[in-house]
Amino acid sequence: DTLRKWTKMGLIGSYLHVLTPEEANELQHLAMESRLGIPLIFGIDAIHGNCLAPDNTSYPTSIGQACSFDTEMAYKIARQTALEMRAMNMHWTFNPNVEVARDARWGRCGETFGEDPFMNAINGTAYVRGAQRAGAICTPKHFVAHGSPVGGVNLASVAGGSYDLYNTYLPPFRMIIDECAPLSIMNCYS
Repeated sequence: DTLRKWTKMGLIGSYLHVLTPEEANELQHLAMESRLGIPLIFGIDAIHGNCLAPDNTSYPTSIGQACSFDTEMAYKIARQTALEMRAMNMHWTFNPNVEVARDARWGRCGETFGEDPFMNAINGTAYVRGAQRAGAICTPKHFVAHGSPVGGVNLASVAGGSYDLYNTYLPPFRMIIDECAPLSIMNCYS
């Protein structure tokens, strides 16, 4: 198959949503046979546990976690999710979603920690720390102000100006960067 051939040639650097350790290991072995032997990085959307993969734990959505006001729980969920990911040879999660959700019509509110910038910031930071401790890489998502589209339509434009940008939408991303950087990609290969 073409993807396996390209992997063996060293033309592919990452795979997203590989759901079994057997497939991940096979692809990793093919990558190591390439001329440079650069390992692959595997990513998965483990937004509330690594539950897209079989036999992994499913946790409450981020908005449900935020209702508890328990950042330690966000840390523990992230750590356990990362341990389950790493057991499957997954390195990278597209999580946490720290968008400030200000329009309940937006269909992805459940992926966020809600409408409060501070709640998103502290839970998102706890999540990244927990995942890092277990050797996983996080990508806080999606894009600043993506969570407040006009009319609640996914990917629509956002109303507001620089005040909203700097005081509402950027703080969760900024706190994660300030508190959790630099991310250590080497942890995922140890």
